[in-house]
Amino acid sequence: MTLSAPCMLVIGRNGQVATALQEMGGMTGRPIVALGRKDIDILSEAAVTEALKAFDPQVIVNTAAYTAVDQAEDDKDAAYALNAEAAGQIARACERLHKPLIHLSTDYVFGTDGAPFREGDPTGPINVYGASKLEGERLVREACEQSLILRTSWVSGAHGRNFIKSMIRLSRQREVLTVVDDQRGRLTFAEDLVKAIFALSDRFVQGQAMPEDGLLHVSNEGEAVWADVAEFAMHQLKLAGEKYATIQRVSSLEFGVKAPRPADSRLNIERFSSLFGEGLPQWEARLTSLWPAIMKAVSVEDNC
Repeated sequence: MTLSAPCMLVIGRNGQVATALQEMGGMTGRPIVALGRKDIDILSEAAVTEALKAFDPQVIVNTAAYTAVDQAEDDKDAAYALNAEAAGQIARACERLHKPLIHLSTDYVFGTDGAPFREGDPTGPINVYGASKLEGERLVREACEQSLILRTSWVSGAHGRNFIKSMIRLSRQREVLTVVDDQRGRLTFAEDLVKAIFALSDRFVQGQAMPEDGLLHVSNEGEAVWADVAEFAMHQLKLAGEKYATIQRVSSLEFGVKAPRPADSRLNIERFSSLFGEGLPQWEARLTSLWPAIMKAVSVEDNC
């Protein structure tokens, strides 16, 4: 992927993807502005429009989202406000000023049957989080002609809160960790997702063709259940001579969560691979290469 340097405005500041965008933007010389909740009211089209006029970016990336899957079941209004209503306001502002928008969505817009899901497959979310993200997709597509919806899944890496970092921390406190083994999907490392976002923003700026339906699935190669990921993380700890835990595999029913999850939410990523001639790295190899950065981030965060 050949990268140039468009000016990018990122809506969302502290999440995994937004943080990685800022860090890698600085490393590659890309001018990026990231706006958080204190900087912009994304429920107001006027406020978003004002920000777009002030910074005049070439591309907008919306990473803001309500991601507490279980909490969303009891906090439906808040989930829809951030994942749907705000997404629509951002899209309308982008359309008004003729700005291209890259909007992040999720594998949870799909249901339980049909994986690996292609971009055009029927959706059917089974929890409030997925339903609110699907409504956000609809509003973005209706409001903004120059929009691209990136569906991704199981985001992890060195930035922010994620499953792998939680496993590392919990392994220091417990001898055995119970992890579900009946939810299958694809890991996506924020560091790789950011490279994809940069490449896609370049295509927007250069006027290159985008998928006609405005949808693209992006994740790392390979698949796993959550227990596989946890065991791989424990293996990395063991190799490094660190304390690690034994993983006890359990069913989702045994584990007990408020929001149902798809048993298989794998995204078909062939369209992305075809667009760029290659996919993102295999998740096991990528986790191995990122392991020192992940461990350093955990250490820094725990000492703050």
